[in-house]
Amino acid sequence: MDYFAQIELGLRIKMLRTEKGLTQEKLAEALGVSLEHIGKIERGKRTPSLDLVISMSKFFHTSTDYILLVNCRTTELG
Repeated sequence: MDYFAQIELGLRIKMLRTEKGLTQEKLAEALGVSLEHIGKIERGKRTPSLDLVISMSKFFHTSTDYILLVNCRTTELG
């Protein structure tokens, strides 16, 4: 069983970003990373560092499990 999929992580970040009405540029600015980095994460070309995953979790008010794990379907912090 696979627990992590880079493509799924990228799709989740994109979904969370668009739900907040943010551009990639605004998200990158808020997280202190480059626009290119966010774009590559969303396309599944790059995996974010653990620190960045934690920052995304806090920014989006969701769990790191939701961001990282393929089978996690809830965004709620638990």
